[in-house]
Amino acid sequence: MQWQPSAVPPADIPQRLYKIDEARQETGLPKETLRAWERRYAFPKPTRDAGGERAYTQEDVDKLRLMKKLVDRGFRPSAIVERSFAELRALLVEAEPRALNPRDEQRFAPILQAIKLHDGDTLQDLLREAMQRQGLELFVIDTVAALTATVGARWVTGEFEIFEEHLFSETLQLVLRNALASIQTRDGHPTVLLTTLPGEPHQIGLLMAQVLFALEGARCISLGPQTPHRDIAKAAIAHQAEIVALSIAQCYALANAMTALSDLDQYLPPQVEVWMGGAATRQLRNVPSRTRILPALTDIRSTMQSWRA
Repeated sequence: MQWQPSAVPPADIPQRLYKIDEARQETGLPKETLRAWERRYAFPKPTRDAGGERAYTQEDVDKLRLMKKLVDRGFRPSAIVERSFAELRALLVEAEPRALNPRDEQRFAPILQAIKLHDGDTLQDLLREAMQRQGLELFVIDTVAALTATVGARWVTGEFEIFEEHLFSETLQLVLRNALASIQTRDGHPTVLLTTLPGEPHQIGLLMAQVLFALEGARCISLGPQTPHRDIAKAAIAHQAEIVALSIAQCYALANAMTALSDLDQYLPPQVEVWMGGAATRQLRNVPSRTRILPALTDIRSTMQSWRA
């Protein structure tokens, strides 16, 4: 019988426990929100480890991820906290109907099959072959973007389990990081600091942007996801960055993005620009003058050319 996230795992498989920082990174929910939901709604119900720190189960994290997606789409936590994992997933399908693209389904059939068969080696080989065939830039802009959307659609509709989505995500990141290692240069120009804002745990978009910046000859410094605003400014100063590049997903709260841009406008040295990318940025208005909006990955090359000019 296939194990579902809401089920009890077999006794011979050790239960993965997440500390609160790990739960924050996995779900995109701030620690303050995790504690507040625990107080108000009695969920999650973390245990305590030997040091007295909160410890969250895999089931907690899986449900929290779904709740975060639904809250971003306007649902109140109090209205969904008692729903089962299956019910939450059904709500997400209704709130975000991601139609499976028949063309992409056919194009990516071998890759999708490797994910479903849990064959990480074949998955990695297929991704590398596609990258070598297309070239790194086209692979990132065309294949990675469409493939990520296809896998996400299968997860939303329940065709992929969370661990299968994780297998894909981790393998793809490994392939992209290995490609980055072969093209990055220490004496590139300009210096670009890349990260995501608190509450934005997605790394693939950030990694895709880093590849394209590196292909344009930039020196890239990645902080990974979810860096607090003041720490972004401190890192930009420490690394003498000329550009701070931020990535936000479609569902990221625009009010939070505007707050971040306002804070960075206050904290960053005047010569540092902020470039914010992601489809959601099309809706941003009245951003600080030092901010450039890049709704699509293909905007990186033209924006870099404009900056250099």
